[in-house]
Amino acid sequence: MQFSERLSGHSGSIYSLASGPDDLIYTGGADKVLASWSLNDLKAAPFSVKLQASLLAVYYRPENHHLYLGTSSGNIHLIDLANKTEVRNLVLHTNGCFDLLPLSDRLITLGGDGYLTCIDYNGEWIDRKKLSDKKLRRALYLSQDALVIVGTGDGDIAVLSSEDLSLQAQFRAHEGSVFSLAWHPEKKVLISGGADAHLRFWDLSDGNQLVHEIPAHNYAIYDIVDTGEWFATASRDKTVKIWNRNFDLIQRFDRKQSEGHLNSVNRLLWDEKRRQLISASDDRTLIIWS
Repeated sequence: MQFSERLSGHSGSIYSLASGPDDLIYTGGADKVLASWSLNDLKAAPFSVKLQASLLAVYYRPENHHLYLGTSSGNIHLIDLANKTEVRNLVLHTNGCFDLLPLSDRLITLGGDGYLTCIDYNGEWIDRKKLSDKKLRRALYLSQDALVIVGTGDGDIAVLSSEDLSLQAQFRAHEGSVFSLAWHPEKKVLISGGADAHLRFWDLSDGNQLVHEIPAHNYAIYDIVDTGEWFATASRDKTVKIWNRNFDLIQRFDRKQSEGHLNSVNRLLWDEKRRQLISASDDRTLIIWS
């Protein structure tokens, strides 16, 4: 892959990045603005939302054409894109909402207060569970095993049943926060990325055993994406790295050699249709890698 395009328009760090309808993607961050971008035109689209707090998580649900926005205040905003109106403003957490995980009939929200909350897609409360005294950072749904995996701010990974959110296991995975999670379908292991800059690989079927680890970056690993052919990781060390299916390093994108980001890389998104990787950064820009 190589640098293709840089998109700018935000006036603060970009923390959230999500697919939308058609050719659109959504971003948000420290400037308290939800922005939309056209991947066909490679420019900002007209629709945007101004919020009262930084935007930490975005999810678009095509079934009802709604956006779900998690903010640093702990509010979750439900936006009806058809009417371009806010239909609900839910106060579910204190100290921020850091991730939104969609299930078939429910949405899971992760709070800076250490609580996982479950709502339906109309915003009605279903359940709430305390998992940590620190922030809940990232969640992953393993549909084949009916499990929800949660990474916490104290370095734990919590394994819950997706049916009733009962806790199945909780174990220490990293020194510092668990920022990123992914599933390796061929090796059938969970991949976690932490504040300690390591990638770790866990066999959940064998007592949550650590089977491999890599000192993958110089600083915290904020995101992991599986494209089906290779994996990509994003880090506070300002780099994006590409790994093969055995996690041998293939490419490294940085500012000096690859026209990469100036600051921390916070989120990644794989666009299967165009075979492009999109990265979002503290430097207020998006980069398209083709």
